[in-house]
Amino acid sequence: MDARLQRRVQRYGWDAAADKYESGWAACLNSAHDRLLELSALRPGTSVLEVACGTGLVTLRIAAAVGPRGRVVATDISEVMVAATQRNAAAAGLSNVTTAHMEAEALIFADG
Repeated sequence: MDARLQRRVQRYGWDAAADKYESGWAACLNSAHDRLLELSALRPGTSVLEVACGTGLVTLRIAAAVGPRGRVVATDISEVMVAATQRNAAAAGLSNVTTAHMEAEALIFADG
């Protein structure tokens, strides 16, 4: 399958799944998220780029771990998922989260 078509299919699928994502996956992914955060050993004040943030299940936990002096930029291929992350961060009162709609293969950030 052509890579552009594959990304389009992925974007469509994740946009369509956004409403049910948390209720269907949050509990299943929790132990994997716990391990990810344990291994990342985040410290207060750290800046983090999260790729494929989904609805922000990990984003909110990262933001809490890095604290108000830290920063999280959360990206996803799905605009609907990015919007959900933004809403969830705002509802949690997290001002250190910024979201951006972009593909992992075309990040606008410099290396490092």
